[in-house]
Amino acid sequence: MDQHYSTEALERRLAELTEPLAFELRSIEENIANREEELAELKAVRQRVIGVLAKIDPDLYGPKPKAKAKTEGKQTVTPEEIKNVRTWLEEHPPNGDGFWAASLMENKEFREYTRIRSGVIMQALAELHEQSFLTLDRMGRGGSRIYKVVA
Repeated sequence: MDQHYSTEALERRLAELTEPLAFELRSIEENIANREEELAELKAVRQRVIGVLAKIDPDLYGPKPKAKAKTEGKQTVTPEEIKNVRTWLEEHPPNGDGFWAASLMENKEFREYTRIRSGVIMQALAELHEQSFLTLDRMGRGGSRIYKVVA
């Protein structure tokens, strides 16, 4: 049997076949969107409850101390190096786009002034971030941390 179908007839038939699946897909996507919204609301409520509990019993619900990294065989940043980096950043404010460890280490004047070792520059920046002198603006390509000085 050699039946000839017009293009219009084939398109109409395909639309008839795909209509129920398209409807089902829209329904699934609506369901996912509703559940994501509900999940976001639940997470917000959870954070508020944790905040209240932390005020009532900070020992039990307060922030947990960060685990100390093992420094066996690793270089550690000295307080003097941290102070030198901070002083340099105060005296030479980076541009508004932020900066990262490698961008500082590329600067010869920075290296001479701070006398910081390349193996500990990231530790110094992390410490200044912890002291709220720096803010982590964003993560760059390859995982580099881009900081800005807190005004």
